[in-house]
Amino acid sequence: MTNDDHSRPLLRVIDGGPHAANASIDAHLTIADVAAACGLPQPVIAQLVPRTWTADGWMYTPAQLEEAVRIARRRRSGDGDGIDTEWLPPR
Repeated sequence: MTNDDHSRPLLRVIDGGPHAANASIDAHLTIADVAAACGLPQPVIAQLVPRTWTADGWMYTPAQLEEAVRIARRRRSGDGDGIDTEWLPPR
C-alpha cells in the first residue's frame, strides 16, 4: 500500500459490515479503550486506526477496535502490513 507521490498515506477503508450506515450507533469505544485493548499509544491509534465521527466526537466501533488489534499485532511482528511510516518532507 504505497502512494506514488509519497505526499501522504493512502486512505484505508474498513468494511463496517451490514450495518455500516448505522456505524455511529455502535461507535461507543474511546481511544483509551482501544489503547487498552491493542497496546498502541493513543497518537499512533489516531493516525493508523479507522474511527467514526459521532455527536460525542471521534469514537471507535468494535470492528475498528478489532482492526486496531490486528494493526498492533502486525506492527509488533515487524510486518507492518505495508503501512508506510517513513516521514517524507513536503514538496
